Amino acid sequence: MCGILGLVRSPNDSRTSTHPVCAATTIVQHRGPDDEGFLLWDGVTSRAYAGVDTAERSRVEHGLDQLPADASWRVAFGHRRLSIVDLSPLGHQPMVHEATGLAICYNGEIYNFAELRIDLEHEGHHFRSHSDTEVLLHAWLEWGPACLDKLNGMFAFLVLDPRGGGSLHAVRDRFGVKPLYYARVNGLLGFASEVKQIRALPGFRHQLDETVARDYLAFGLVDHTERTFDAAVRHLGGGEHAVVKLDHPDLPMSMQRWYDLAPATFGFGCVPMCPSAPVYRVDWIRRLSFASPVGSSMRKREANARSPSPLATKNNASMSGDLRSKLWRKLARTRCGYGRA
Repeated sequence: MCGILGLVRSPNDSRTSTHPVCAATTIVQHRGPDDEGFLLWDGVTSRAYAGVDTAERSRVEHGLDQLPADASWRVAFGHRRLSIVDLSPLGHQPMVHEATGLAICYNGEIYNFAELRIDLEHEGHHFRSHSDTEVLLHAWLEWGPACLDKLNGMFAFLVLDPRGGGSLHAVRDRFGVKPLYYARVNGLLGFASEVKQIRALPGFRHQLDETVARDYLAFGLVDHTERTFDAAVRHLGGGEHAVVKLDHPDLPMSMQRWYDLAPATFGFGCVPMCPSAPVYRVDWIRRLSFASPVGSSMRKREANARSPSPLATKNNASMSGDLRSKLWRKLARTRCGYGRA
């Protein structure tokens, strides 16, 4: 769990204070106690900075100066890091691809990053760290938004692409496991891991969305639309990708759906009725064996095996699902009347 922040200002905005960036990042310190980082883009170049809680090793490795109180910026990233995959300062964020200026601010875990790294190395990419962040950055550089279909994991991230007038991309994983909220506040367009970060922006007006409150109190519904309890705040849905054009004074944002769960027929109901069709029973058992939560825990265990983090080992133990896996398979075979799959 990391905390990310992205603030975008119009090209016509002359404000220089970095206080909103610092305040909205510090407020989610609990999401990333291991490191802190900032990045400012002035419309031409990007520069990374340290914060109060930036690890000393990261300061030295990347030659980071302290975030100034005032600076020229049009896009600002803030990041709180919880180190899981790569514990070294080379995994510090926000991360920038020096040759192109492409920058990423990312929260999540890409389970198949090792396989993607091999594919990217075959395409001529070179890596400095062992982090999934750097793999994701290079994947976007190589394939653009098409890389999303290749990702297996849970994630929410922001990508600053300074090429061709500049654009900001905000992406959420297929089923919205990792949160990502956005709002326009007092001339700023903000993206954040938590609503409280947006509330911390100067000029934010607290107003209850009564429709959302009614849906929750009457029906227990929450996150069923893009709206939140704060009338000014929205969230990206699972499988959504927002694109902001940075060269336009109004900062227009287009929303695209990069993933949609396609409807498919599933023969669960006919399994006990079809003793002459063992292929259906086998398929059902395989679905139970490899689908969530069992399958996801297996993938997490494989990913955690690559990490030296004690936290990863702890998560692996708590989510391994060995017992549940056996129970599900036993239930499937008992109900299907099929001994082995």
